Amino acid sequence: MFRFYYSNTSFFAFLTLFIGHILYYVSMSVMGESNIRLWVILFSTFICFGLIIFSLIYQKDYADKVPKSMQIAIMILLIWNTIGFFRGLFEIKNYEDFRDFFSDETQGLAGFAPLFFFIGIRSADYVRIFKSFRLFLILLIPLPIFVDLSSIEGAVTPLLIYVLYLILLIPNCSNKEKIFITIWSVLCIYNSMQNRSAFTRIGFCYGILLYVYLFNAVVKVKLWVIIASVFLLITPVFFLYQGIRGDNIFERGASSVSERTEEESLNSDTRTFLYVEVFGVFQSRKDLFLGKGVYAAYKTDFLDMGTRRYTEVGFLTMLLRFGVIGVVLYLVVLVMSVYNGISKSQNLYIQSVAIFVSFYWLFLFIENVIAFNMLNFVFWFLVGVISVSSNCNLKDEEIKPAFIGESRKIRIGQFTF
Repeated sequence: MFRFYYSNTSFFAFLTLFIGHILYYVSMSVMGESNIRLWVILFSTFICFGLIIFSLIYQKDYADKVPKSMQIAIMILLIWNTIGFFRGLFEIKNYEDFRDFFSDETQGLAGFAPLFFFIGIRSADYVRIFKSFRLFLILLIPLPIFVDLSSIEGAVTPLLIYVLYLILLIPNCSNKEKIFITIWSVLCIYNSMQNRSAFTRIGFCYGILLYVYLFNAVVKVKLWVIIASVFLLITPVFFLYQGIRGDNIFERGASSVSERTEEESLNSDTRTFLYVEVFGVFQSRKDLFLGKGVYAAYKTDFLDMGTRRYTEVGFLTMLLRFGVIGVVLYLVVLVMSVYNGISKSQNLYIQSVAIFVSFYWLFLFIENVIAFNMLNFVFWFLVGVISVSSNCNLKDEEIKPAFIGESRKIRIGQFTF
């Protein structure tokens, strides 16, 4: 019995976070800001965290699956984020701080999201995770048809996360599964017309599939995948450089920019003022390079909220907490995983995921809250997937049994379903 639990620790870690994530959004939609919601997220995240650590200590087979350089890079990133965690502990001054630090998925444990990487390198869990997402969406298929999810705060987010993961597997799914995933994609878009990030993520995932499989059908070379990944990795760095020089890229193309006052210019979009406020926190180069710890805060005048401890922009949150060093370590891990996924891949699925990881980096400069939650789980899980050499060596026809599983037919009497 113990051996069964021992060998499935990483999957139980995923299952704990997955169920906790569902209960979190259910409780938030039904009861709002209640203590139940806080306890749900507290228990699920810490149990998941503990199971992953247990898995790392007693299941060391990951050393044979991932290149040594990748192991070193991910460990250095985790060590640096751990230092940021302990620095954040010193910022706790009262019970409210203590509660928020440990119960808010965007606070204390947010820096440990890269731990999900170690679930992504365990091939034994791939099929079970796919089936978990699929079963959940099957059970909820009536929900977006009869309920306007856009009217329920946060309701679209958990559904979107699972749909994104399934979209990348569409070319390897059965026809019924393709129709099912497409229906959910349409439902998510319909219920999030006011949520530009949801629409962008889904659209880009389908764009990745068209890009990879279309060019493969025409020229069958990895050059186009390399071009796309490099472009997505470099673009935000270039625009950040332009922004530091004073060029507001969010306003580019607007004809009346020169006529606006400084305050109007900052308020013209939902991101410029965040960059201005967060960069204004760094009073020295030391703070900029080292960050200010997991529980760092910045003063916001535009949102009239006093101080905030995270932003909607993932890059700014990382910079605030872990500094330039943390951002660079993050980028190094992503570049190494994307390089591994492209250079060694013998299948189109891993190449598609490599582009998705590059897109996530780009989107970090616009959206993507850094947190210990399912959105970050899916991302780091996929980073782990493309870092495993055996996954890259799979042929296209081997992807379905490895990630989706064989379809099981049910026989009832003389009929087979």
